[in-house]
Amino acid sequence: MKYKIILAVFLLSLFSSTVASADDQTPMLKDYINEWDYGTDGKFLQGYIPALDENVLRPWQLSRWTAIFNFSGDSTTSRINNYDVFNVKKNIGDPDFDKENGFGLVYKSPDALGELFDAIMNGQSVTSKQRAYFREAFIKNADDEDFLPGHPYFYQVELNELLRIPGIVQRMGISFKETKKISESNRQAIYEVTKWPEIKAKANNGKLKVDIQTYGVADRDVRIVATSKGAFPNLKNVVSLNEGRLIHTSDPVQSASLIIDDYESLAEALGRDIDVIVDDGYGRTAIQTVHLPEMPKEMDYIPTKLTLTEGRQLWLKWKYVGEDFNAGDYIDGRGIPDIATVKVSGPENSQQTFQEMFSGLPETMKNGQEFNHYLGKVEVGRTPGKYKIKVNAFVNNPNHQSRALEVPVEAYKNNEIEDEFEVELQEIDLVALSITASPSRIKRGDSSNITAKVINRSQEDQKQVLIRISAGKDTIYEVKKDMPANKEISVGPVKWTGREIGLHNITIHVDPEAVVPDVNEGNNIASTGCMVSSGETTSDSSCSNNKSTANVTSKWTVTYPYIVRILPISRPVWEYEDVLYHETLSVSTEINTRQGIATDKNNPKESDRHSRGSWAIIPYAKEKGLNPNEVTRAGYGYELKVTTNYYTNWEKLVPKGLKGTAEKIGGTYSGPKPGEVIAKFYDRKGNYIETVTLERTSGGNTGAATWELPIKEHTMITGETYRDRKIFTDKDWSDGDVTVKVYVRAEDSYGDIYACTTSKVRIFGSMFEDSQNVRQRY
Repeated sequence: MKYKIILAVFLLSLFSSTVASADDQTPMLKDYINEWDYGTDGKFLQGYIPALDENVLRPWQLSRWTAIFNFSGDSTTSRINNYDVFNVKKNIGDPDFDKENGFGLVYKSPDALGELFDAIMNGQSVTSKQRAYFREAFIKNADDEDFLPGHPYFYQVELNELLRIPGIVQRMGISFKETKKISESNRQAIYEVTKWPEIKAKANNGKLKVDIQTYGVADRDVRIVATSKGAFPNLKNVVSLNEGRLIHTSDPVQSASLIIDDYESLAEALGRDIDVIVDDGYGRTAIQTVHLPEMPKEMDYIPTKLTLTEGRQLWLKWKYVGEDFNAGDYIDGRGIPDIATVKVSGPENSQQTFQEMFSGLPETMKNGQEFNHYLGKVEVGRTPGKYKIKVNAFVNNPNHQSRALEVPVEAYKNNEIEDEFEVELQEIDLVALSITASPSRIKRGDSSNITAKVINRSQEDQKQVLIRISAGKDTIYEVKKDMPANKEISVGPVKWTGREIGLHNITIHVDPEAVVPDVNEGNNIASTGCMVSSGETTSDSSCSNNKSTANVTSKWTVTYPYIVRILPISRPVWEYEDVLYHETLSVSTEINTRQGIATDKNNPKESDRHSRGSWAIIPYAKEKGLNPNEVTRAGYGYELKVTTNYYTNWEKLVPKGLKGTAEKIGGTYSGPKPGEVIAKFYDRKGNYIETVTLERTSGGNTGAATWELPIKEHTMITGETYRDRKIFTDKDWSDGDVTVKVYVRAEDSYGDIYACTTSKVRIFGSMFEDSQNVRQRY
């Protein structure tokens, strides 16, 4: 018995599928023109051919497509598998029908349009009443008197009247998008269905507010009405909410907002419970039921007191007098609009306006209830002295568009209150005394401890003052501290990790938001520097520069905060400026053998002592294109002179702001100092010989300076001694070049700047070749 039941279900399912498939093969037009089937053709089709863009007479052929309707409101889809498409010949004499020229047609009758409507709306979640109303509006298009020969939607096919589907469904808010060729026998027409209209309606404060949004694809007339609750779709007894006007539009989205200032006339005509309806012009409707509360006979909001606290907070006290009512019915959801105008006179004059919505209301407003509303803080200025403050305030501002309802109208006349106050502003000077980064030089990834000191130089304690520590533009620490009068306060230590190489301007800023009326905002900030390096040092064991000169430059950017302007209420405006600094170090090395001084081998003189050998060296140097003062004999000495020049524009470009800003970071940078210029000597084979620290013979740590070999005592073969700044070559060296490398490091510069040079000395012959040689090096 179990198997028989399963078999029966299977056969029923198979039969149903076969029937559905057979329905798909039957044209929708079959019920109205029985002799037409898919594949039927004819000779007479008169109307507008979209592909040809003209109104013509052509042979035709009926074919089956699939139509797909995509609903943009909920992403659902409906399908018509027997979508009737008429193919026409591009030219009357063409042998075949052009499927690319096909377009969908529906029979021109209310029943046929109703069938098309049902197929499109199949499966859509719409109430039965709204669907029926929409359907009735659409099928009326079958009797539209505009659909006559010559209309782009109207067609005569073998004496039958039809309508073009892509055109007529625009009156359902549907647009044709594209055709898709799945195969030669399977094509699709794709449509997009616009969203259903939306409505929000609320009765509040004696007013009815309606917001609508409709969607569409063609010209249409949007209608907004009210009717008794549940009367829809009977719209014979309606009240227009737009003064009898329709909203004519062709925009894809049409929004509108309406306010009925007095809904009592609606309540008299339709009752306290109404339906607000928007018809999007196609027959699609959105409906919302709204209750219109009955109006109380007395509602009054009365101000009773203004208060200005020591902190200059302005409060408005008021009470409600009248009948009890539900607050949501007559008060805007944001609350009661209160307003106060404040005039300040004294060392500084100003005017301020406070407008606030009081939202701390109970669900039910009761007679005699009192409320306190904080309106804002009164700014009196930043100049010490006495100030007068005059306040004019309104509860339930009568000029506000969202004012609460008051009954009778005269109740709005007692909403005003005035008062005057006096305050004295003491002189306050918040000072950032110092800030320190320890250590002030760190490697990238290491940390420095930041500490600072601040003080409140005034007669009044200051509560919860904001203090901010920054590195450049980046805040690294904030804290609020009480600052007693004339007491130094420590801030930190704060651990800061240096992640970017360079000099960082570490600042402490007291009251950076300028809340306190400070007499000198310029001293609210103090600065120090923290240098972050890569941790890599340049070795002086090698020098890749093969020239006798070198130029090295370091550049770095420092960020300075400074005051650019003072606002009318004496609040400073701080901005940041990045300043580019640089330092340069130039090094020039000079070798001098003094062999460029001509001598006569046959007539030696005592003055030839430094240039013996020049008789042979000068012609040799000329032949080889060398400087004779860079050529010597083995066993002779030579002088070495190094010129350095260090320059930096450090803190010569500090921005010039107001109140003495910007604050300098401080410190100095300098070039090489004694002990930082050395020379290394190598023989002709590149073997290291010795290192000599040069002496500074002129200049200082900045600017130009001259460095030479230290003075040493030398003894001649005759026993005579003398002192000079020379270094001697070995008497046994053969001809060739020996090397001198000079290394300069300025550890007190910004970038630990480093430079090196390379010079050559040519050995040509020996001291023993000069007959006038009278000394030997010991």
